Amino acid sequence: MNDLAELFDAMEARGLQPPRHLEPGKRERFPDGGKTGDKAGWCLLFPDQKGAVFGSWRGGWTESWQAERGAPMTEAERAAFRAMVAKAKQDVEAERRAEYAAAAERAQKAWETAAPAPDDHPYLVAKKIDPDGLRVASDGRLMAPVHGPDGALQTLQYIGPDGGKMFLSGGKMAGGRFAIQTREDGPLVLVEGIATGKSIASAMPDASVAACFSATNLAAVAKDLRAKHPARNIVIAGDDDTRTAGNPGRTKAELAAQEIGAQAVFPPDGGDWNDYRRAHGIEATSAALKAAIAPPKKIFTPIGELLAHPQPVDWLVNGWLEKDTTAALIAEPGRGKSFAALDIACCVALGRDWHGIPTKQAPVLFLAGEGRAAMVRRACAWSIVYDDLSDAPLHLSSGAVTLNDPDALAIMQGEIDAMPEAPGLVIVDTLQRGLSGDENSAETMNGFVAALDTLRQRYGCTCLVIHHPSKATPGEPRGHSALKGAIDTMATLEARDGGVIVLINSKQRGSDTAHPMPFAFRRVQLPPAWNDEDGNPTESAILAHCDLPSAPAKPERGLGDKQRLALSILKRIVAEHERNLLQIGRDATAAKVQLSDWRKAAKDEGLDVRNFSRWASALEDKQLIAIDGVFVSLGNSSHSSSSSFEENEEPPFYSSSSSHAFRREESEEGATSEGEEGKNPFLANDEIIEDVEI
Repeated sequence: MNDLAELFDAMEARGLQPPRHLEPGKRERFPDGGKTGDKAGWCLLFPDQKGAVFGSWRGGWTESWQAERGAPMTEAERAAFRAMVAKAKQDVEAERRAEYAAAAERAQKAWETAAPAPDDHPYLVAKKIDPDGLRVASDGRLMAPVHGPDGALQTLQYIGPDGGKMFLSGGKMAGGRFAIQTREDGPLVLVEGIATGKSIASAMPDASVAACFSATNLAAVAKDLRAKHPARNIVIAGDDDTRTAGNPGRTKAELAAQEIGAQAVFPPDGGDWNDYRRAHGIEATSAALKAAIAPPKKIFTPIGELLAHPQPVDWLVNGWLEKDTTAALIAEPGRGKSFAALDIACCVALGRDWHGIPTKQAPVLFLAGEGRAAMVRRACAWSIVYDDLSDAPLHLSSGAVTLNDPDALAIMQGEIDAMPEAPGLVIVDTLQRGLSGDENSAETMNGFVAALDTLRQRYGCTCLVIHHPSKATPGEPRGHSALKGAIDTMATLEARDGGVIVLINSKQRGSDTAHPMPFAFRRVQLPPAWNDEDGNPTESAILAHCDLPSAPAKPERGLGDKQRLALSILKRIVAEHERNLLQIGRDATAAKVQLSDWRKAAKDEGLDVRNFSRWASALEDKQLIAIDGVFVSLGNSSHSSSSSFEENEEPPFYSSSSSHAFRREESEEGATSEGEEGKNPFLANDEIIEDVEI
């Protein structure tokens, strides 16, 4: 893949539709989000074609992109790149403001010359609504004003006699609203469309009602009005799009309500509130709204009232995971996070004790960001050793779901709603794969946390996020602190001697932390149906509870955190090369890695590789690696000092009579054969740990 192909992939991943040719130095405009007639998407490819800035006017976001370079940038080059990015953003913002201003001026002129809408306009008659506040264009279309937060006219919506809608070209829609009915007190009701808003206004004469024109725009208007009316009872009267994939009307209404602490209400019959009013009349609509809208929640509750109604802890996994909470499992790559998460998922799905700890049976959704095939093999191994999963309500995703993308979340919720039972546990593996944007951004991480809150509130489920630790603070989650603040339960995985990993409950909001859980990796041979194309047996692995080792495994002495992580990355690459050599019958000790591949992998892991040469020299001085020209291999001391099972150490294995697929002769149980000492047995089989980030 060349550099520009990566740029196009990055833009298309955000929903943009760029042309296949970009002229360097010229800002291109193109569609965003499938709207082929618009020009909301844009990109500026820098003259050297090594960097670019792109974004969406409609979405209000920008991103920068930089091509992979053969050598690190100098400080002067980095400064120049930052300056080009800043200037591109300033130019785009200036152009956008100018276009919005011109559109607002055209809208004002068109509005001033238009006549009031007649009562008998076909659209008004069909929807059974009044013409108040609307006008009619010379071509017979209705005109509705779109006002900004400051009350100024931003643009216009045109509605044809047949109900077709469009907005004035180039106008600003974000944050726009049409105030249908204004009251000093009473609820403040936000809706999508004008017909819905007018129907609610007639059914709730004491309420203020505003149309936001689209489900996507509900949140922006809601946040603005919450800031202006902090004590007002704001209600999102959403559309229930039961016939649309993902039900975007309901999903985005609930998201908007959640963001501002409001409530979302929907018609009992589905559809929108105008549909309900036309079907049942004003009185029935008024009664339905009154029944759906709860009084505003009080901020304070007397302590006596709380003490009179005790709420015992409702555990999903006793002492570890409470129902309707957010949890995180934090560990370095290669430590076994996905194994632990799958182990918990299987136990909850079956209502089976988790290694002696009671669970409550509930359906489980496992969002597997990568390595789905390896996950299925692990589930098969678990089923062989522990219990049959054939009929378990455990659902594995086909890939990652970017939860902070409202459209992706809506599609997922639509599929969940169609399931016979709501999930009790949702596992996101990993946060990086389930997130769109920069995890260090407050906006991005808050959007991710808001999505988790939506799932919890909608289904009453526990959300377990698999994530990596901060490089600065290893025991804390990586990324913006919004995630840390939202976590009720946090667990970490610690490597111990003998290949044992220990699950440690480092945070339990409102309860004592649970006792550590030690595990060893156990190899399991899968049934013949899982053999590879050559008929060779396939093996996978599961976690087996074991005794707790006395002390943590010692990392390489004298290494900094970045050097240690770089070495860990190299070990994983070498392990994969060793596996490949073994499969073709060659000596695994000949495994070497190109320095450039190691450097790229370190960069992909998030390391700042400007000091890469210094790290490599330090590791070579300690004889942990050996550099031969453009190649690097592991030193002898590095092979014997691994800190996780993935890094060439021998994990313990346990045999059980309950497993018909994993049996070894007693003579093999306690010793390794010649040439196998120090080798990770996973790497010599078809099931390799590197298939999936764990």
